[in-house]
Amino acid sequence: MASGHPDWGQAQQNSLIASVSDLGELAARLGSLVTYSRTGNVLWLSDFADGLIGFDTSVQGAGSAVSADTSTAFRGGACVKLLTDTGASDFAQVRKPLTLPRAGQVGFEIGVAMASSRGAFDVEMIVLAGGSQYNFAVRLSKEDQTLSYLNSGGTFTVFETAQLVPITSTLFHVLKLVVDPDTQKYARFIMDQETFDLTGIAGQLVGASSFEQVTIKADLNAEGGLACTAYVDCPIFTINEP
Repeated sequence: MASGHPDWGQAQQNSLIASVSDLGELAARLGSLVTYSRTGNVLWLSDFADGLIGFDTSVQGAGSAVSADTSTAFRGGACVKLLTDTGASDFAQVRKPLTLPRAGQVGFEIGVAMASSRGAFDVEMIVLAGGSQYNFAVRLSKEDQTLSYLNSGGTFTVFETAQLVPITSTLFHVLKLVVDPDTQKYARFIMDQETFDLTGIAGQLVGASSFEQVTIKADLNAEGGLACTAYVDCPIFTINEP
């Protein structure tokens, strides 16, 4: 009579190999984009395999541009290149509007490679909920070597210093912003292996809104009078964040 573990189980005895009991690890090994922060439930993700189809873009500055790029990537064979001109207010941004399920805290994760000596990169969420629009953003500044959040007054407040980021087009840093649409407050920010607690900090109230939506946005701003370049890849939007 046959005995032992069923062949579809996760606890069977193995030789030479180890079993995988973590379903998140299993998904990562099968090629999922969700390999870094695995909290929350994934509602939407992209690897830019189809370029900028389905995305909105904006630029300021004659030489600023947003383009699909196949010279580098975080995962897969494509990413998006953000290029700014040299003006102090020049920027390049890519964004994706999504419906907003009322399902707890939401998260926006993205990989970024900062390919110039200057550049202020913003991870942003524009949340339209409860009759109001709130903006949330965390800025990574190459010039100042700081992390800062967009405060309720619409300016940036530094919460971490000495953030040294190399000039590279191939090393992507993973950034993730988590906010609470119900309380209109920040929850936390993740950069690579570090988690920063932003609990209780209010977002910026912009005005009234008659519908519910969230827009996730990656925004590169010029710094130091120089043209700035960054590559972004693998945006992920999650709900039910702890």
